[in-house]
Amino acid sequence: GAPVLCSNTSSLPELAGDAALLVDPNDVRALAAGMTALVGDEARRQDMIARGYRQAAAFTWQRAAQAASDALERAARS
Repeated sequence: GAPVLCSNTSSLPELAGDAALLVDPNDVRALAAGMTALVGDEARRQDMIARGYRQAAAFTWQRAAQAASDALERAARS
């Protein structure tokens, strides 16, 4: 239930999708601006929270199990 300010590096943008405000983790000004944006704009904060819930719903044990099963089946056919 919290808006997410996230690093724009590694796999985090892929994981976060459009549910996080992405910034350069080495840029102090970008981090500060991101925090200010999420704290100072109620509408944006609520939008990011809603996006976060939708993004989190994509990551379930059922989907993880299905993806693992699919990968094992593809490997067995190779």
